[in-house]
Amino acid sequence: MESEKLHLKFYARPNAAFDADRIVPVFHRFIRERAFDELLIDVADYQHVKHGPGIVLVGDANDYYLDDGGGRLGLMFSRKRHGAGPDARLREAFARGLRACKLLEAAPELEGKLRFDTSELLVRVPDRLRAPNDDATYEAVTAELRALCSKLYAGAALQLERGPGAPAALEVRAKLAAGPEVTTLLAALGG
Repeated sequence: MESEKLHLKFYARPNAAFDADRIVPVFHRFIRERAFDELLIDVADYQHVKHGPGIVLVGDANDYYLDDGGGRLGLMFSRKRHGAGPDARLREAFARGLRACKLLEAAPELEGKLRFDTSELLVRVPDRLRAPNDDATYEAVTAELRALCSKLYAGAALQLERGPGAPAALEVRAKLAAGPEVTTLLAALGG
């Protein structure tokens, strides 16, 4: 993958019945406790934007959104810069996104009411210069996605759907018959 920029969204399980306002102090706690191995800077609340970015944990290289894009709640990992090399970028995005999911699922403030369904995810490459929304980029991204999902999901059948065409950023939705727990996927990635 040529682009450093990458979005990866893990969807929340349906009927997550938690108070979204509790996410802001959870994200602030993540900053205070240095819950991530990277520089995290601030928290921004965009809940007033319908189907928008939700609540953002802003970092230097990466951002983490409790996002409501497309009307579906989920954790969106967004790499801006300073990521792994081209061969490891998607794997790194999975690892960082799943780690954030794990921390949110374990947050005592949310009382276990936010869980993530790993049987569906969204990959977006918001870099029209290095990753134009064309067939060549789609083939490159889906080849990497297929290889990684084959490893993580133990060869489960994978269905890929391409998102809207250009000028929109390249988007791929991956669906699997069943998704293991977040911790199982993290273990498959090596922690």
